[in-house]
Amino acid sequence: MTNYICGNYFQDEKIERCQFSKDGTKLFMFCTVQKGDKAVTEVWDISTWNKIGHKRLLKKPASVMSISLDGKYLALCTYIQAVA
Repeated sequence: MTNYICGNYFQDEKIERCQFSKDGTKLFMFCTVQKGDKAVTEVWDISTWNKIGHKRLLKKPASVMSISLDGKYLALCTYIQAVA
């Protein structure tokens, strides 16, 4: 599954990563969204484009996102930049 880098959805939101359901039977999309200094993960029903919900899972933006084939599990990863 490919991560899609998206642009601004609203002025105060920056959509960063999106993934669609993998098996094609569940029409949903996960997105990581930067809202000011907060990173949240949102779930959208793509048949109606209604937001199902959102939750703050990480304190920093996700650099990698993956969902399981059945859509039950979401994996997010962020990184810490080392200072030399």
